[in-house]
Amino acid sequence: ADDHFTTSVLFSAGMIQDMAQNPVVEITNVSVRAISLNGFFTDITLASLIAFDIDLSNETLTLEFDDVVKSESILPQGITLFSQPLPNSTRHQLFDSVTNINPVILAPADATRDYYNYISLATTGLAGLAAPNDDYKLQFNIGKLDLNVIKIVRDLATSATNTYLVTTENVALDVFMRNVTPSVQFLQARSFYPDYVRPNLVSFTLNLDTSIVKFSFDESVNPASLIASNIIFQNAAYSLIQYRLSNSTSTGGVLGSLEIEILLGYDDSNALKSISYLATNLSNTYIRFDTGAYLDQNENPNNPISNQSAIPASGYSRDTTRPYLVSFDLNLNDNFLSLYFNEAVSPSTLNISQIILQNNLNINASTFNHTLSPTSFVYTRSYDGIVFISLSETDQIILKSILTPYAKSVNNTYISLSKYTVMNYVNLLVQPVSAYRAVPVRVLREDLTCYATKAAVYIPDTTPPILEGFEIDLNTGTLGFFFNETMNHSSVSLPAITFLDAAVSPSQAYTLRYNGELVSPRNSENLTLLLHPDDLTYVKDSVDLFASTGTSQLSFTAAFIQDMSDNFIDAVTAAIAIQARNYQSDTIGPLLLEFSLDMNSGLVNLTFNEPIDSLYFDPDSITIQNAVYNASQSLTLLGNEGPVSVNSPSTILTFVIRSADLLILKSLPDLSTSINDTFLTHTESLIRDKSENTILATNGSITASLVLPDTTRPNLLTFALLNLNLDQLVVIFDEPMSTHTLVPEAITIHASRGGTLSVPLTGGYFVSSSDLDREVTIGFNKDDIFSLKNNSNIATLPSNSFLSTTSQLIQDNSNNFVNAISPANALAYDFLAVVPDTTGPLATDCHLNLDSRTLSLTFNDPVDPSTLSITRITLLRTNDGSSPDDSYTFQDTVLSSSPHGYTLDVTITENDFNGIKVETLVAIDENTTHISMLSDAIRDLSNNPSGSILSSSPITCSQYTPDAAPPYVTAWALDMDASPSLTIYFSETVKLDSLQLETEPITLVGLNGEYYKLTGGLFVKGLDSPQLEITLTIEDTNVIKSMLSLATYINNTFLAIRSGALLDLDSNPLQAINISSPLQANSFTSDTTNPRLVSFNIDMNEGRIWLTFDEIVNGSTLIPSLILLEHTTLPNPPLLYLTGGYFSSRFDTVTYLNLSISDLNELKRLEGLAVSNYTTYISIRQGTIRDVLSDFSSNPVTEISDTTPIMVSLFVPDITPPVFVRFSLNLTSETLSLTFDETVESTSFNLSDIRLQSSLDFNITNSTVISRYLTSTGSYPSYLISQDSTVLTVQLGQDDLFDLKRYPNFASSPMTTYLSYSDQLVTDMNSNPIIPVSAQYLPFAYSFYPDNIRPQLLAYTLNLT
Repeated sequence: ADDHFTTSVLFSAGMIQDMAQNPVVEITNVSVRAISLNGFFTDITLASLIAFDIDLSNETLTLEFDDVVKSESILPQGITLFSQPLPNSTRHQLFDSVTNINPVILAPADATRDYYNYISLATTGLAGLAAPNDDYKLQFNIGKLDLNVIKIVRDLATSATNTYLVTTENVALDVFMRNVTPSVQFLQARSFYPDYVRPNLVSFTLNLDTSIVKFSFDESVNPASLIASNIIFQNAAYSLIQYRLSNSTSTGGVLGSLEIEILLGYDDSNALKSISYLATNLSNTYIRFDTGAYLDQNENPNNPISNQSAIPASGYSRDTTRPYLVSFDLNLNDNFLSLYFNEAVSPSTLNISQIILQNNLNINASTFNHTLSPTSFVYTRSYDGIVFISLSETDQIILKSILTPYAKSVNNTYISLSKYTVMNYVNLLVQPVSAYRAVPVRVLREDLTCYATKAAVYIPDTTPPILEGFEIDLNTGTLGFFFNETMNHSSVSLPAITFLDAAVSPSQAYTLRYNGELVSPRNSENLTLLLHPDDLTYVKDSVDLFASTGTSQLSFTAAFIQDMSDNFIDAVTAAIAIQARNYQSDTIGPLLLEFSLDMNSGLVNLTFNEPIDSLYFDPDSITIQNAVYNASQSLTLLGNEGPVSVNSPSTILTFVIRSADLLILKSLPDLSTSINDTFLTHTESLIRDKSENTILATNGSITASLVLPDTTRPNLLTFALLNLNLDQLVVIFDEPMSTHTLVPEAITIHASRGGTLSVPLTGGYFVSSSDLDREVTIGFNKDDIFSLKNNSNIATLPSNSFLSTTSQLIQDNSNNFVNAISPANALAYDFLAVVPDTTGPLATDCHLNLDSRTLSLTFNDPVDPSTLSITRITLLRTNDGSSPDDSYTFQDTVLSSSPHGYTLDVTITENDFNGIKVETLVAIDENTTHISMLSDAIRDLSNNPSGSILSSSPITCSQYTPDAAPPYVTAWALDMDASPSLTIYFSETVKLDSLQLETEPITLVGLNGEYYKLTGGLFVKGLDSPQLEITLTIEDTNVIKSMLSLATYINNTFLAIRSGALLDLDSNPLQAINISSPLQANSFTSDTTNPRLVSFNIDMNEGRIWLTFDEIVNGSTLIPSLILLEHTTLPNPPLLYLTGGYFSSRFDTVTYLNLSISDLNELKRLEGLAVSNYTTYISIRQGTIRDVLSDFSSNPVTEISDTTPIMVSLFVPDITPPVFVRFSLNLTSETLSLTFDETVESTSFNLSDIRLQSSLDFNITNSTVISRYLTSTGSYPSYLISQDSTVLTVQLGQDDLFDLKRYPNFASSPMTTYLSYSDQLVTDMNSNPIIPVSAQYLPFAYSFYPDNIRPQLLAYTLNLT
């Protein structure tokens, strides 16, 4: 045992056994198997400092030694900090004792030594131990003054690179009370955390007598960083009365000091003294800082002090110094006396009558003195020592008197005041200024204005005034003048003024004619007038005047104006004309004031409010209308005829309306007949003024000032057209006519001028007009037409067609009658030919009576009934051609017995009657009874064939009589295949909208008494038809398919229908088909369509899948092994073919499958499958399930490929926690196996949550119970060796095995091996935590295998120390 080589150990198998009584493996021969000494120690080494850490934010120093040292032995004087690994670098030696919890604070003077040259700097050292226990590592709190010194020295301990440490041997003792090894080299800081702690204000004092504020901080701050404007005084911790210092306040302090003084600036000191209820005593003196008010030595900004937590002053000294007058100013121009005090004074305390002005330093030597009157007005600036006194009128008169040798210069102006003149804000009286030693004035401004007094000597004013400048505003017409003295405004004479566009050789000049209007009647140096409107108009009409500042010149004679002493102004000639000081050009557009209109000549006059430029005239912008707003008739002009003229000075513009526009005006009867219906509007493009400003838009319209109405009679110019086809004639006039005054009886048609053959019209009517009502079409009545057509010698050729008229024929819109035309001067027909009667007749009305089966037709001309061809006539359903297929054309030829005339009657044959009722949807009521007609269906008496009546615009029969016979079912068909439907055929057209399927009027009848009433369905509504097709509902279809004796083939397919289930077009109810004698189907189509899977749902809790199909299926035909669950979006998608399960055997569109336990666990085990909607898809093979047919030759379900699976519709995740089933412990294989009722997630397994114990007793505080939590950490931890499964196996580590094996009554059999755990043990594949074990039902080992392995000695240690 001298060293490793002389130390071995031998032992036999009986030396020791493990807890399972297995003997240790023996060592009996050194040469065979010796265990070497694992460790051999002798204690001869002193402890050494190996590292240190410094944290200036937490104010800690941590020393780490290579051996345990005693914490109470620490001697801080043995620690010195250096900035560099050099003996003469900047350093600081700690000397505070660890037990000195409250160290002595050195005076500030001791903290101002030269740290850069001082070798052993020391302040207060450590404030106390942070971790007082003996250890390798000790942490201390650095004392405040040591901390401040470290922070002050800028090249020491600002980072790890300038932080080194040296210790002496007596810095600490080890546990054997031996000194540690002293430093042999400089040790650099292992870690350095700089000072990030913000400084805080501790207290402050305020001295208003000296204006000094003193601050105390919790650490050294940089005086130069203080920003006074971030400091706010207030009168309480939370207050609305506040004052923020200005940056005029200066700072002072010593580097490294915890205290800083500031000297309040003049404004700040005055403000604090003058604000009521702020800083008037200790109790209402608080302070707060904004962030950044100051910085510590490491440039950390201060912690802000909010308005809610201001700090109260710890000391306060009030102002005890009386204010005094420093100087004063006297301004006799502005009539102000200014007093300057050394501090702010309260203006409310000022007593003006205590102030004396005198003209000598000593009042006894003064020839004049004056005590101010109390009527003078006083005001001061905020927080200022300046008082302004506005002298009263009495004081002004006395001081400005020219007879007084006072107040003429600074040499003879003094002031004196008593102590009662004013007080400061703390009510201290001002220091008096003796009248025997008065204060001289600093500045005196002599007033040049002389006031009349009872002077012995009077010197009159004989100097003529001078115009210093003028300005003009052409928008408002304002003219302003600026003189060198007060002028007598009532003496002004504007006609003395001439405006010029240039001082030398002006091209334009205008001398004012009127005086204008005085705006400023009070006499003063400034004069403002408004130019007379006529003067302003002529000025604006002069284009070159006032076009710019350079063309804005003025000259005047001396008669222009006089001053207050009646001195005429000095005249200014054109050669030295004065240019405008300020010039505002005309920027406002002109305004139309009025207009006049002559309806005979079309002449229009426009009057404007200012001169306009006719070059910009745009007549197209004018609209003449018959009302101010919302006019019913209007005309927008299109140009003008002839030149445009303007007056002088260009305010009236005259033009003539185009002839075409004048005709349009005359054609509008309610427009421009007088000033009451003549108004004008215009756009901004109508005109511009001489300054090119566009005209101002009108608000509404302008009423005409004068309208000359139309008084000229119209003339009939042309007899233009005689048309016997249309039974019309056309006449043309020279101007628009009032067509409602037409009197056709005034016209006579002649065969020649002055001849005897003529036809005076007996009536007629107005047809139409065109060309602004100049061209009028007149319609003949029937009597006149027959008169003309019966005589071939008149109105058949242009040569036998003439027209005369009386003046009563018509009037124009101004009520002027037309000029008459005598028969001798009758107008010749002005056309190539008279249009003869070549027009065939047209049907105008019809009557249809389905009861009497007759059709009556009415025409516009007499017809010959013998020429009727009824097969060219068609009955239509609609009157617009929108349903061309809904029509019926008569088939049978019939004759009418009606005489010649406008109306004939036709009898409808039986064949046509049935065709109308059964085969079409026409002639159901008045709205569905219309006729169209092919040409030549009949001829008129002139043998002209009738014209066609198109189906797009047929004639609607004005009378209709319906049929009263009830409809019935003639046949029906049933289709049960892809789109199940029921079709019924009726004897005539029925109203489909009358069918109400929800009342179940239709019944399908089968064999063996089976029947089913339809509950609904879809059919085309809104149409009338002899055929009804119903699309069966899915519900009805599925019920019918489930009834095996109904509608499986044609022989068990019958129909019953309720009476009145439908109505025909005349509302006759349908005949019933009773269920006792149903009608067999005429056609039947069986189901040959495969069912389809449309959706599926899955519930991972219940382990159930619901499959929904598009039709009813037979659940008993389900084959689970043909179902595949998969996830399609992963690279190697997980999938699962089902192996079995329990399923429903009923007929339904929805069937379910309960998954087998193995399928459910495998589904949960597969990662990424069936964990959400987006990870759950299904595909099925054809034949997975079949639909239902009576002969069981059922259709298999359509396959869904695994490449196009469908996603789950409703996914219910697994929220059922897993359940622990049993566990096994094998101490030979050193494994622990746990079995669960479902797959669990191995990555969630928390091995350290397992506790093994020796007894069922859940209370582990029982001393007889041995327990052990498995550990997953340490040198030999346990670990999981299986993946996701229902069984998890743990490989036990030596740390856990030692505890399990060392107790004889613990883990020695199943009954000494119990297991407990919490819900943190494991989760299933859906993260559901396991149900924790109950305290009353701790499980014991399901199987147990004891320890059969013999122990071995691994190592041993000999420690002689």
